[in-house]
Amino acid sequence: MPLYHYKAIKDNKPFEEDRHALDKNVLTQDLKKDGATVIYIREASEKRFEPRKLLNLLSSVKMHEKIVFARNLGAMIQAGLSLTRSLAVMEKQTRNRKMKKILNDLGESVSRGKTLSESMKQFPEVFSQLFISMVRAGEESGALASSLKVVSSQMEKTYTLQKKVRGAMIYPIIIICVMIVIGVLMMIFVVPTLTETFKGLGVDLPLSTRIIIGVSDFLRFHTVLALTLFVVVVGGTAFSLRTKKGKRAFDYIILR
Repeated sequence: MPLYHYKAIKDNKPFEEDRHALDKNVLTQDLKKDGATVIYIREASEKRFEPRKLLNLLSSVKMHEKIVFARNLGAMIQAGLSLTRSLAVMEKQTRNRKMKKILNDLGESVSRGKTLSESMKQFPEVFSQLFISMVRAGEESGALASSLKVVSSQMEKTYTLQKKVRGAMIYPIIIICVMIVIGVLMMIFVVPTLTETFKGLGVDLPLSTRIIIGVSDFLRFHTVLALTLFVVVVGGTAFSLRTKKGKRAFDYIILR
């Protein structure tokens, strides 16, 4: 069945969700039965620019915030607080605006009768499929607090490993950056002096030498364009690494 994204109003409160249905008419009838008034329905696969998605890429929920979420939510539920109350308390405590909005949406979704795992599916960029599956298993077994503790423990181990890997990569990255800076400086200041010498000899230069001279001339005479291209490449790479496809491509290159 196709996946639809819709916005509706229920109990004078607007909300947005994704749901599978045979078609838009069937989904509209289902929402009416639930007491909701439909504002719009569209296929989730439709390509369109959404500022909210751009903001989601620019502002992210850090791993340690997810760990705190799972650990604290499990502790509150184990202490006897209801799920909606626990989410409301955590919403007030968090400082991350995106996480605050997510907690608010989770609380509203749960208060409308959905389970926590179903509500979390609205945020695939924050909660992994494994995270959601563990929560669903806890709900079905009646041990949600324990499942959340297991999730937080596993995520903490992953986070610790990630920090070690990043720490090990810092030195090679610094070396590469220094080499790039030295290479650029040589292209701008050293190669031009050698170019004049080569021209004075009046001999045919090898292809590799002509390429180096061409790069040097480009950096000297088109500095603004070179800087612009550098910023675009670095910015585009950083932006793509915040997407799932970009992360997969990066991991594939590293693992090779």
